[in-house]
Amino acid sequence: MTNDALVTIARNRPNMIRFRLCIIEPQTPDYSTLEPLDTGFGAIVQHCKELRRLSLSGLLTDRAFEYIGVHAKTLEMLSLAFARDSDLGLHYVLSGCESLRKLEIKDCPFGDEALLANAAKLETMRSLWMSNCSVSFEACKLLAQKLPGLNVEVIDERGHPDTRPQSCPVEKLYIYRTVLGRRFDTPGFVWIIAEDASSTPYSNGNCSLASS
Repeated sequence: MTNDALVTIARNRPNMIRFRLCIIEPQTPDYSTLEPLDTGFGAIVQHCKELRRLSLSGLLTDRAFEYIGVHAKTLEMLSLAFARDSDLGLHYVLSGCESLRKLEIKDCPFGDEALLANAAKLETMRSLWMSNCSVSFEACKLLAQKLPGLNVEVIDERGHPDTRPQSCPVEKLYIYRTVLGRRFDTPGFVWIIAEDASSTPYSNGNCSLASS
């Protein structure tokens, strides 16, 4: 895939509402220039004004997410993996995508700062899924305090999250809205973060665990 090809698609199909590009090899650049695919995806969100769903892959920097935050005002679902650069990319998306309802992120450097700074945005969304990112357990507890109306779950098969430093990144974070409230059917590697993290940081099934 090349930036020129993505620009051509965007210019000739401005009425697209869904776009998905799946590149198997992580962080694959424009094969003709070896540049990131930022310009190409920037063209997609600039020209396709009614875009609702977008799945990204390939070599991407913060610039691509800046384009998304500025131009993708109708975007409802975003899925991305293996982006590089910094936490700033997540900040661009959460602060700029006004219609965003579902966000799925895998193997990206996004972490605490952007999530906590844009916590209010999460209250307007249906769900956020982050896997193998840089979100600490401490940040997960802070999010539970800030977002009492949402379910905040940590999924970590390495064991009890409190057995590691609070700054240690969790394996997976799932934040979602539900009218049913907190669930009680979780397997042993799912930790539900309680609102009052100081006394009940998380519960597993029907058993609440006090902080050490």
